Amino acid sequence: MGRKSVREEAHLPVARTEWSTAPSQLKQWRRCHEVLVQEAQGYAPGARGARLVLIGDSITESWRGTSICRPIGRCRGVPDVLRETLASQWPSPAVLGIAADHTQHVLWRMMHGELTSAMRNDPMLISVLLIGTNNLGRGHSAAETVAGIDAVVDLLLKQTKGMVLVNALFPRGDAAKRKYADTVIGTAANGRPIRSFAPLIGNVNAALNASIAARRELYARRVTFIDCSEPFKLGQGVRTDLMPDTLHPNAQGYRLWADCLTPALRSLEGRLLART
Repeated sequence: MGRKSVREEAHLPVARTEWSTAPSQLKQWRRCHEVLVQEAQGYAPGARGARLVLIGDSITESWRGTSICRPIGRCRGVPDVLRETLASQWPSPAVLGIAADHTQHVLWRMMHGELTSAMRNDPMLISVLLIGTNNLGRGHSAAETVAGIDAVVDLLLKQTKGMVLVNALFPRGDAAKRKYADTVIGTAANGRPIRSFAPLIGNVNAALNASIAARRELYARRVTFIDCSEPFKLGQGVRTDLMPDTLHPNAQGYRLWADCLTPALRSLEGRLLART
């Protein structure tokens, strides 16, 4: 059986293979992971207050202004938003995102150097996770995607001492271009089916909310679910003034996301400070 034909499972850690990535991008992905490992090694607990680690795929990596560690135009202004919002309150957040990653790739990255000993032992760490949309884009079911997200959440809860803030998936409007978006929500005037990721994303977010609620009891309320997706929605699609490519927010969209995250992060930081 060729390497390309081996299906990656959402809940099992694996480095990217040709099943999920074009062969030409495999070396670039490895190099990007090595860059993030190097940066992660510089993590140190803050002098006071919480420290943030932002974990995920391209939507997280855009905070860096890059895609697979290369500058990209669609991220214009996003690093400035990070500096003006989250980083102004929680300095030097670690941004551990790689474009097009799935849950299984984040699991592998965390287990291979990006989750450092300093992070694991920092009682004031807050891990902010957004992952899973690329699982749906590649054909994983909603249930498989939730299982993958849960696996990442469990790893973070078991191997760190701080808090975990889990984001609902954002909407996406690129279903017409994705052969794995097989959810049909209607028929167009020309008779062609109208496809949308909205039902799948809705199923993921509902199930994820329930699974995180259960984990709050198991893990002493160290994990919280947050849904910042509403401003980006427009019917069964997305607001293109906030997501011009129908998948990634622009700088204005990132400011809205940061505004949504900030009260939750302050609350989690307050609980961490109360524990010390």
